[in-house]
Amino acid sequence: LDTKRPATRWTNGFMVSRFRPILLTGFATFDRNMEIEHWLQRFKERWKSHNVDGVMELFAEGVDYYETPFRKLESRQEIRTEWMQVKQQRNIEIDTDVFASQGSKHAVKYALRYTEDGDRRELRGVYLVTLNEEGECTEIWQYFQEDS
Repeated sequence: LDTKRPATRWTNGFMVSRFRPILLTGFATFDRNMEIEHWLQRFKERWKSHNVDGVMELFAEGVDYYETPFRKLESRQEIRTEWMQVKQQRNIEIDTDVFASQGSKHAVKYALRYTEDGDRRELRGVYLVTLNEEGECTEIWQYFQEDS
């Protein structure tokens, strides 16, 4: 081990290690991760409180919204109609975990539990979410499976 040279050094804004490459992207990555976490917090709060208007505010005009990979909702009215079903849900619990992010694109695992018409339902899935500079969702894909 060469103890005369430091183990790491800064070169052109990057930290370079003699042992392995290290890439520090600075606060931009931190801000983007905070942005998706903030978006998810508002998403969950509005879902749990049946606030459909509030949920709609999270989506940009012209959002590409895929309820499933084969079912794209073509208008804001279709999205609103889909979300109106939430008003039937009770005892809503939703947990999320951002497991990958690249720039404005985020992959989010979720677990959803609620009661509807006296039946307890549980779904697990993944959201693929793209946010714009204003923190609005411009694209969302949902993949899920319901526990039977």
